[in-house]
Amino acid sequence: MTDQKKKICLVIPSLHAGGMERVMSELANFMAAKDNVQLYLVLYGKNPSVFYNLPLNLQVHKPDYTFRESLRLWFTLRALFFLRQEIKHIQPD
Repeated sequence: MTDQKKKICLVIPSLHAGGMERVMSELANFMAAKDNVQLYLVLYGKNPSVFYNLPLNLQVHKPDYTFRESLRLWFTLRALFFLRQEIKHIQPD
């Protein structure tokens, strides 16, 4: 068996206070406790902030732009490009 860590990429719009976000933070905490996992979190939504506590070994990737409602179509396409670029860079298993 190999000792190489599995790369796992979790993707969610944001980690505001909410049900889906709480489940994602619980999943991240559970998976980060394992030794054979390299964990990444990609946030891509309007406000990619983090409300929940996350493990220290989790690498968080956020876009470097702010969403503007007046250019919704442009920023939706930009978010898709950002997701594609980050996942390609991370190369999850």
